[in-house]
Amino acid sequence: MPAPDIANAAIVDPDAGDLRELGVALGEGRVSREHVDVARRALLRVPVGILSRERQRVAANLTDNARRFAPRQAAFLAEHLSAP
Repeated sequence: MPAPDIANAAIVDPDAGDLRELGVALGEGRVSREHVDVARRALLRVPVGILSRERQRVAANLTDNARRFAPRQAAFLAEHLSAP
């Protein structure tokens, strides 16, 4: 598994990342690196079947929560994405 900074860079990559909009928000200073850490960890916990069908919705949810809440609250909200 790559180091967190490398994994974060890949996940917010503007061309191929799953969380491109989160990368935009990071570049604008609207979210922190900690928000990206939270979103990356949450994305890894989403069941593959859900992620394959709902990738855009999951990414939008994680990005919106990062923009609106502190990292700790965003992490709490992201827990429902991996709940059975």
